[in-house]
Amino acid sequence: MTDRLKDKVAFITGATSGIGRGIAVTFAREGASVVFIGRRENEGAETLAMMREAGGKGLFIQADVTEPDQLKAAIDRTVAEYGRLDVLVNAAGGSPGSGTTITETSDEEFWHGIKLNLYGVWSSCRMALPHMIANGRGSIINVSSVLAIFGSYGRDTYTAAKGGVSALTRALAYEYAPHKIRANTVIPGVTPVERYGSFVETEEFKACLERIPLGATSVEEMANAALFLATDECLTITGQEIVVDGGMAATRQMEMPRTVAAT
Repeated sequence: MTDRLKDKVAFITGATSGIGRGIAVTFAREGASVVFIGRRENEGAETLAMMREAGGKGLFIQADVTEPDQLKAAIDRTVAEYGRLDVLVNAAGGSPGSGTTITETSDEEFWHGIKLNLYGVWSSCRMALPHMIANGRGSIINVSSVLAIFGSYGRDTYTAAKGGVSALTRALAYEYAPHKIRANTVIPGVTPVERYGSFVETEEFKACLERIPLGATSVEEMANAALFLATDECLTITGQEIVVDGGMAATRQMEMPRTVAAT
């Protein structure tokens, strides 16, 4: 533990697995009080145990980021428990594994993707910002995707939502700079997480990795990028996209695996 986040309170969505879990554990290890939400109770308990093993402290609240009442209650409880809110990380999100084109996508699937990947981010920012304004500073870190930078087959809704996250983040950076609140985006490429399952052993996945200049991105790398943005080491960095993708975006011609999308 190096205490880079000592005395800070962080609220993280989607931390019951994957990148969100990695960020929660890293923040806890670095001295933050971490409150995180997710829908799955068992996985939440696992993340909390990992945080404590890392020497950190925090709280898990079972909640769905797409449900405003649940989200508000979780943020209010965070402030009631720890007295403030310094860092917001929006890591909740996901894309259907099958992947459909815009002409194949139902209205129901579209709105589900938008609600999970964009509305949840918008909603948590709206609810967290008043607390950060009261503090006189804060850091918002939104997890987007390389699909906000370039297109890929069958990810139209996901691309639209993640592109919206990046655009929203830039708007927040400008709008809330007078309150010393920073807003940045971290962009992962292919980051193998739990939901990839056995797909990481397939030839399709291995072929995808071969086309990435520096290979897959680890959860630890993503967590470290978020950690930097959460610290006071970068008080004038705002409105930026920190791309951690092994060079995928540099090629501008990568195709994501169709079976499992990037987080």
